[in-house]
Amino acid sequence: MTYSELTLQLELNRVLGQSGQLLSDPLCEKLTEIEPDPILPPLIVQEAIWEKVQPDVERVNKRLPTLHQYQCDIQAPTQLSEQFSFSHAQIRVIAEGLGNEIKHLRNDLSKSEKMMREQKQKENFISLGKKESMGSIMISVIIPNYNYSQYIHQCIQSVIDSEFDLEKIEIIVVDDASTDDSVEIIRDILQGINVSTQLIQNDTNLGLIRSRNRGIVNSYGEFLFFLDADNYIGKDCLRKHYETISQNSDISACYGVVQEFLSKTNEHLLQRSNQPFDYQKLLGGNYIDAMAMFRKSDLVEIGMYDTKMPPYCWEDYELWLRLGNRSKNVAFIDGDALSYYRLHNSNLSSNISILDYKMLIQYLKIEHELTFDEFYVERGELICCPDKTEKETLQELVGFVQVVSKQQKVRFQNIESQNAALIRKVENLEIMNQNQHIIEQQKAENAKLIEDINKLKSVNTHLQQQAEQFKLELTELTASWSWRITVPLRKIGIKKVRQYFQFLKHKQRIIQSGFFLEAYYLSNNDDVKQAGVNPLKHYFFQGGFEGRNPGPDFESAFYLNQNPDVNQSGTNPLLHYILYGKEEGRAIKSMNSNT
Repeated sequence: MTYSELTLQLELNRVLGQSGQLLSDPLCEKLTEIEPDPILPPLIVQEAIWEKVQPDVERVNKRLPTLHQYQCDIQAPTQLSEQFSFSHAQIRVIAEGLGNEIKHLRNDLSKSEKMMREQKQKENFISLGKKESMGSIMISVIIPNYNYSQYIHQCIQSVIDSEFDLEKIEIIVVDDASTDDSVEIIRDILQGINVSTQLIQNDTNLGLIRSRNRGIVNSYGEFLFFLDADNYIGKDCLRKHYETISQNSDISACYGVVQEFLSKTNEHLLQRSNQPFDYQKLLGGNYIDAMAMFRKSDLVEIGMYDTKMPPYCWEDYELWLRLGNRSKNVAFIDGDALSYYRLHNSNLSSNISILDYKMLIQYLKIEHELTFDEFYVERGELICCPDKTEKETLQELVGFVQVVSKQQKVRFQNIESQNAALIRKVENLEIMNQNQHIIEQQKAENAKLIEDINKLKSVNTHLQQQAEQFKLELTELTASWSWRITVPLRKIGIKKVRQYFQFLKHKQRIIQSGFFLEAYYLSNNDDVKQAGVNPLKHYFFQGGFEGRNPGPDFESAFYLNQNPDVNQSGTNPLLHYILYGKEEGRAIKSMNSNT
């Protein structure tokens, strides 16, 4: 893909409403259930790769100013200048024309499918306990669900138990084609309560973003509260959110403190959404959860949830960024926790790879000036990572391009499947209204999709060639004199740096656990006392691995012997027990211990 082709793709995204520009009032006339055309995130092209490699190359050269003949022999590709065949302004004009043409085609298609859509809504939208008049509804609680039958009852019950007038609440559950018995459980709960309710069933799995948007489209409340099926809210949650947002018409959204808890033990851990809204701070990383209340009119105005972003997670982060970017007012409700976030093995954010996170970051950078791009993941948390060496950076880029290439193949298959579905729709439209004009337009759009598939296949081939080129560059770099003579500079000890950040992060948790007693540790370790070193640091970085006990209630040597995986992971035994071992029921003392 050339620079011009990439820029044209980005401009088309903008014209077709990447940030919701196509959405406007009245809501029920403008929003349809037609799946939007798939628009892929920007691909990694040669220019973008050079921009990331360049700082590392310059860093190597800067360290060796007196050895010019040994400097890294990686240069920016000079042939890129030949690819700039169009100016940015020219590409914008082309994109405007193409975007307007596509919007006209979509409008014509939506009119022809109106009858089909109305019939589908009759089949999939079920009102359970809806009252005669919906004019009194103030809050619509939207609950997306996918295979959370074990959690959905607690979730819905927490809304029913709210300290808020149930006559002014509407519960909308959007089931995303669950394969467990979620739907039966939801029906039983909703049919037995005196609250306005809706159950919306997706025929196929549409994902969290589109499920939430379907809930928005079919809501009656002036304010919307989003609650995932595996979480729950406190009794005063809706009341405090409503009091905050309803008292000031300038407020577009508000949120309160969210408490994390372990699903197996109900043990409370860290808190989320516990700081005031700050757009500049958000650019450095997300700290606000999705459990919040929004003014419906403002949410529709900015385009609801972005259906174009990669379907991994962070849909709430993108929405908060968009609110901040458009200078919307967001209020923070300080005080005790109002909502509760469940931590379990099926959490979406805990199953995302680093490469998927990088795709999300690149997508968000299209509209927002994020101030981070490097991290590693520990138990679902994003942790800032020290600078990588040159070799690690190139290895990561090679792997990244290869993974993107594989992901493109999957997307090609999805586009081909959607193309087949569009052909079937054309056949149905031909039977329903015999509108030859629309049918011909639809066939032309199908031909355009086939052409796009062929272009994407060409891009995939180009990406594979780039991956091979990076392998050659990596081989040349590791064989060069500059690489050999800078070995000492690269032996920084990244593992020790991460261990130190780990110590700073979990220091208080070790102290609060009660297992580490400073006086006990010093009295049993004269060498530590004589050396005058910090006893907690000594135990965390050295003593724990030597089998020294932090106190009378925890035997380090026993824990390491009983759990070889702890030794292999390089994690301090007491910290491992606090973070994981306690929940897993691991023993901390031998049966014959007298201490």
